[in-house]
Amino acid sequence: GRHCVTPILLELARLHPTLELDLSLSDRFADLVEDGFDLAIRTGTLGDRAGIIARRVARQRMIVCASQSYVDTFGQPTDLEGIAGHQTIIYRRLGHMLQPWLFPRDDGSVAEIVP
Repeated sequence: GRHCVTPILLELARLHPTLELDLSLSDRFADLVEDGFDLAIRTGTLGDRAGIIARRVARQRMIVCASQSYVDTFGQPTDLEGIAGHQTIIYRRLGHMLQPWLFPRDDGSVAEIVP
């Protein structure tokens, strides 16, 4: 949010100085009406949310990385499937782990890896 959304909002505020912006950054799935929001920018899938009109505005790429000391101790995977046997620190969205991890391949297919 701070890296991607804030610069856009700052430019919007510059172009429209009378526009009032109130930015809230959270992993919580806010109820737009109950919480008084006019707009939400969310990552992931919406699921079945009645009354929500959604448009994709961007894709978010995620990376898999390891410290040099981890690689020295446990080795470096040589292919995508090799990631599955490694220890991971996983970002949970709303308490749910995103599984499987999806990796697009050059040929247009997608590799599904369960960490």
